[in-house]
Amino acid sequence: MGGVYHAAFPFLDISEISEKYKADNSSFLFLEKTLLRKISHKERRGSSFFSCRSWRLEIKRLQVSSFRNLKQTADEKSLGLIGGQIADLASRITNGEPYRYVVPVPGGSSRKKKNFASILAPFVARRIGTVSRDLLEGRIEGKHSTSSHPMQSLRFQVSCRDDEAGRGLVLLVDDVATTGVHFSRCVEQLRERGYSAVCISWVS
Repeated sequence: MGGVYHAAFPFLDISEISEKYKADNSSFLFLEKTLLRKISHKERRGSSFFSCRSWRLEIKRLQVSSFRNLKQTADEKSLGLIGGQIADLASRITNGEPYRYVVPVPGGSSRKKKNFASILAPFVARRIGTVSRDLLEGRIEGKHSTSSHPMQSLRFQVSCRDDEAGRGLVLLVDDVATTGVHFSRCVEQLRERGYSAVCISWVS
């Protein structure tokens, strides 16, 4: 894949980025090279969420395709680098205040035992010195598919896995945030259990 994109976009120096980031995954290399290094801050229904990177509109379709490939081929190096970026932003947001847990935003498809956020969460947790916990369970109301179309996100529902009362600050992580629906509904559930939450995705 790296060769195809390199031919289409001569400004990409794959060998240079490989040396810098010490990763071999071509999908990750393309994304890390082309995603905008812009921290975004958005709000939805009283919940704030941040992201480490933003899409580059002129090649967003290629970036989305690369992201789908990355989800299928992610390796520990790539996950560690993404997790490190999220963890660094999380520490900046709270000025070093510790997090009790890292909590992944759950997927909505019952056919998937683990989504990308739940695979990524332990890497983030390791970086900030805590543990990850799958506190939440998601589902899509009515007919659903494996796509992530925004209209499908509006039918996303979430619940806590148990009735355990919580306390402290948790870091809620996702790979991509578009409308903020997933974050806001997860935050509502966490607040009902007594947690405060900071929400960060890698891309938005």
